[in-house]
Amino acid sequence: MEEAKKTAETQGVEDWKALCKSQPPKIDVQLKTIISEMYMAAANELTDHKLFDAPRLAGIIKKYREYMGEKK
Repeated sequence: MEEAKKTAETQGVEDWKALCKSQPPKIDVQLKTIISEMYMAAANELTDHKLFDAPRLAGIIKKYREYMGEKK
């Protein structure tokens, strides 16, 4: 990424992302869901309002730990 940015700057290319030679791997759908729920649950608990339909943060953290245990 840094190399692409430098190259774009020296060549006057605006879209440095087009110069990247590789793409990051896609995030696992289950992990993406867990992370999304974490943000929603954190927002609910930090504001003390039910802004999102999400489980409690403690439950999401437990789900994340279980997910990570499966990946080891």
